[in-house]
Amino acid sequence: MNEKTRIFLKEIIRHNQSFDLTSFKNEAELWEQGVKPVIEFYKAVKKELFAKKIADIGAGSGIFGITLLLLDPILDITFIERNKRKAAFIEYILKRLELKARVLDRDVGQVKETFDIGLLRSFTGELDKLRHILKPAGVVFLLMKTSSKFEKYIEIKKVIGEYKIGLFHVEQ
Repeated sequence: MNEKTRIFLKEIIRHNQSFDLTSFKNEAELWEQGVKPVIEFYKAVKKELFAKKIADIGAGSGIFGITLLLLDPILDITFIERNKRKAAFIEYILKRLELKARVLDRDVGQVKETFDIGLLRSFTGELDKLRHILKPAGVVFLLMKTSSKFEKYIEIKKVIGEYKIGLFHVEQ
């Protein structure tokens, strides 16, 4: 784990109560169940992420997108988070870690641009809203816990089945 990743973990835990960022209780849990799965995801799909417009949808604390930026700072990631406090935290941590990305503090349904890739970790919004921000050949990557992955996959497939969907398992 590099120094920027350590700072990121500490900042999430430090600001968790005031921003309601995550259900992870400590840095070890955040590393094992939050960051490590994203690292594995990146290893599996890094070629597909190259030179693509990526949206971290319902970004929350930014674990998915920020971890990707720590691994590959040239990725073109836009964080979409309607909770203004969480969006402000993402902006703060991007500046603190000297990472470049955009943060849109609005509902995904209000986003006017399109993306090649949508990242979902715990998005609970209206799935049909994803359709208007994904390009026709878009891809949705899901990072899901075992207990919820199949049900969520079926739900997403019903709503946006015309897109390629990549499903990645996260240990509970």
